Amino acid sequence: MNILTHIHAYPPKHNAGAEWYMHAALKWLVARGHICNVLTETSEIYTIDGVTVIPDSAPYRAEYYPICDVVITHLGRAGKAWNCSQTWRKPIVHVCHNDFTNRLTEVKADFQMVYNSDWMEASMTQKGSRKGFTLHPVIWFDDYNTPTTREYITLINCNENKGGRILVQLAEEMPDRKFLGVIGHYGDQVKAVLPNLTYVPHTSHIKEIYAKSRIVLMPSTYESYGRVAVEAMCSGIPVLCNTTPGLMEALGDCGTYSGWNVDNYIEDILSLDDEKAYNDLSLRMIKRAKMLDARNVEELEAFEVWIKQIRNNYNPYFNR
Repeated sequence: MNILTHIHAYPPKHNAGAEWYMHAALKWLVARGHICNVLTETSEIYTIDGVTVIPDSAPYRAEYYPICDVVITHLGRAGKAWNCSQTWRKPIVHVCHNDFTNRLTEVKADFQMVYNSDWMEASMTQKGSRKGFTLHPVIWFDDYNTPTTREYITLINCNENKGGRILVQLAEEMPDRKFLGVIGHYGDQVKAVLPNLTYVPHTSHIKEIYAKSRIVLMPSTYESYGRVAVEAMCSGIPVLCNTTPGLMEALGDCGTYSGWNVDNYIEDILSLDDEKAYNDLSLRMIKRAKMLDARNVEELEAFEVWIKQIRNNYNPYFNR
């Protein structure tokens, strides 16, 4: 198949969960022999893991839309992609990364839906979206499994909604611990100057961050799944997090659900000073990460079949 993805941003220039979600699926499809091109905000054509990334401009749209078999989109490019798919009469798939009600305005009749978690599909269909295919974020165990120095308590993306202020409060309350904040690619980043708090720039080399981490914090106000949680789990790094449906689906009984309360995080950090409790939890997390790794293959194979069915069943004269 010739698959065209029309989205707002793409790695390695933009490193957020939705973008790596898309790339992981396309990388796998390329390995299966499919052609995957991406129209996005870029000034130059480049290739990453066999996926060709192309500037989203009218000449390129006119070149790549007519030759594709199916279009995939998400987030801020969904409207434009839908209009283009109608112009060139192509089936279109919308990947839904959150259940915000404004997403329903993008879910037009011709969209086939992909959801990034089971709870997301349940929430969106209850709100009026159509049923679709659930493809959890593809996170390969071997890509993220790494020995750790257990040096830092780490937060990845320091904006307010991800817990940037909680990181600062914890560093203030626990001066004997070392904290690490990774600057995120979006949102206003909460920062403070403290002797035990180190910030590092936004990076695509996230495995290097896990190699330094003893605990990962995810006190997010919203996570539709929680890619960082599963990445950390691959190295057996305990994740202290909020009780969002996505994080609970990702971590299961391996999560430490500290909510949004700083005192809870302090208590849970101290509880992991017990090395036996820490190591037992670490082993359980690695076991779960390997289980999710096996699920990746099953879901990707089913997703490939599903995409082919969409292409084969599409009639440009009736699906409009």
